Amino acid sequence: MKTRSWVILGFLILAWPVVYLAHVRAEQPGPLDRIVLVVTGPIAKGLHWSHAMVADWWAERRSLATARQDAYDTWQENRRLRLDLMRLKARLRRSDRLERLLQLKQASPAVAWVSGEIVFAGIGEDFPRLVASVGRDHGVRVGDLVVDDRGVLGRIRQVTVGSSEVMPLTHPRSAVGFEGARSGSIGMIHGDGSGGLVCIGADPSTPPEQGEMLVTRSLESPLPEGLPIGRVIWLEMEPGEGRLLVGVEPIRHPREADLLMVATDPRPFQGFRPVPPRVLGQVP
Repeated sequence: MKTRSWVILGFLILAWPVVYLAHVRAEQPGPLDRIVLVVTGPIAKGLHWSHAMVADWWAERRSLATARQDAYDTWQENRRLRLDLMRLKARLRRSDRLERLLQLKQASPAVAWVSGEIVFAGIGEDFPRLVASVGRDHGVRVGDLVVDDRGVLGRIRQVTVGSSEVMPLTHPRSAVGFEGARSGSIGMIHGDGSGGLVCIGADPSTPPEQGEMLVTRSLESPLPEGLPIGRVIWLEMEPGEGRLLVGVEPIRHPREADLLMVATDPRPFQGFRPVPPRVLGQVP
């Protein structure tokens, strides 16, 4: 028991200077604490700096990755919205064309109209080969006038059971009768082979005016009149021949055609009827 007491007393005597050096006062660090702070201070600063660097690097990396993902998501959303806007604009244009075609149909009730659309546009920039989705089953015949929401597109060139080929108005072999909307000048208009229209041999006494609209006129069949064909862009007198040349810009380029209507002739077909053979000398 005495030995244990002496051990405790010796420990207190030896530990007293350490306690005294560590805490001279209760509110201030002692010399030993100051030594410990001086030694451990740079280590703590180094650990704190490295931790801050790692934390900043990780936060910057996370922020950059998040920003990249946000930018990609925004681009995808903008792309989707642009596609939706393009679809809506296409539907709006199609609806406007359908509405104008319906107004055209209501304005010409005496004409048998057949609705369709261009399903194929072949080679050729100025006068391509156009195929429409209407044919013989719909009452379409060769020579019927083809129009769209702006005006005359061409004439039917060939007809099959369920489709037909459209000769564009810009084709050199096309021919449509026209009348000046203001001047009253009349004539036939053809394609010039380069995407435009030309009238050869218009009456010089009543020439069309530059800038006026040329519209259709009925010649041999009850087809609609007053449909826009094109606008006069130049007038020129052919040297030596004395003929008036009229250059016309078509109302629509053939490759821009989409929806169309065919003005069919409701009258029965007036073709050649077969004549049975008769005995020589008999008059049919």
